[in-house]
Amino acid sequence: MHFVFQPDSLPKPISVEFSHFADRQAILAKFRYVRKANNDLSFRVSEDLPERISKARIDLYPFFKQCKDQGKNGHFKNDVVVVDGVSYTYDHELKAPVAIKR
Repeated sequence: MHFVFQPDSLPKPISVEFSHFADRQAILAKFRYVRKANNDLSFRVSEDLPERISKARIDLYPFFKQCKDQGKNGHFKNDVVVVDGVSYTYDHELKAPVAIKR
């Protein structure tokens, strides 16, 4: 566990590295559960992802949200979104998500 330096007026972030992937997943799942029950939290938990994956998820999020609103099952896996078993990536030329052919 590491404290990240910031000016005194801001809360200090804590960076944690887990030895086991299952522990990391358990913490993230527990936080999601608590967040849904109480939107008025004074802290947050997030993953520290590489910039490439963060950018891809930001571009794919509107598509992901639209699919979830339509009742489809979806989740992020690295830099793609999987909706009902079909993987999508963001095409910057088309400015739209495209299905990945297997």
